[in-house]
Amino acid sequence: MKLLGNKSALQPLILNIGFAGNIKNAVEIGAANDVAGIEKLKNKLQNVPRNKLIVFYCGCCPYNHCPNVRPAFKLLKEMQFSNFKLLDLPENLKVNWINEGGDMAAK
Repeated sequence: MKLLGNKSALQPLILNIGFAGNIKNAVEIGAANDVAGIEKLKNKLQNVPRNKLIVFYCGCCPYNHCPNVRPAFKLLKEMQFSNFKLLDLPENLKVNWINEGGDMAAK
């Protein structure tokens, strides 16, 4: 949240790989646990510099049970990205982002 709120900081590419809702400035990819979703993610990442800071999230459930996190993580590693992070949402997007004051995209 601090990084995203700092307008002078270099901003990451934010990828929504689930269904929970879009954080402001996130690119909605969709579920990374199916063929269509992983292909969409792969296509989005094709021309991204391999050292670009990428933050990805799902937010539908506790991430240790999330069906979307592991396939996205695996793809980023396979594509040789070196600077990616999973947004820390141990419970879900509502509890760990919205309730903590995180910005959501306008609908």
